[in-house]
Amino acid sequence: VDVRQKKALPVAELRKLLYEDPQSERLRHTQAIAALMFQFCGMSFADLAHLEKSALDRNVLRYNRVKTKTPISVEVLDTAKEMIHRLRNSQPSRPDCPDYLFDILSGDKKRKDEGAYREYQSALRRFNNCLKDLARALRLNSPVTSYTLRHSWATNAKYQGIPIEMILSLIHI
Repeated sequence: VDVRQKKALPVAELRKLLYEDPQSERLRHTQAIAALMFQFCGMSFADLAHLEKSALDRNVLRYNRVKTKTPISVEVLDTAKEMIHRLRNSQPSRPDCPDYLFDILSGDKKRKDEGAYREYQSALRRFNNCLKDLARALRLNSPVTSYTLRHSWATNAKYQGIPIEMILSLIHI
């Protein structure tokens, strides 16, 4: 791995990725997920995919990070509300299964089930492939993954003057 390789997108490419119309409903869906990850302080794909409906309380998302179990609270800005509504999972919950906020995971498997982990891994691969398609459709030069979205948020936050300690506490890359 080349440690000199930039992990964050240049600002112009980030702006295109999040706001330019890709002219495809499938890619708009991917773009909305990417925009939510960015707006939610560089939220990881794992955290977004595993958010449950109960995590959303009016204008605040409260959840525990999947990787570290750290409790996080994030304000939901008006710009995110329409995207949340559009991506919201409308399936009824199943007994003893998670009631996911978004339709990224099916919610038909128990949390610790081996099949649930395989489903997440498949969803992550699918999302990263869709991000590559989105980047290609928008003619971006930089590689785009869920990981580069997180680094892009952290880099942007740093340039906005947010203390490094606060960025690290939110992102835990």
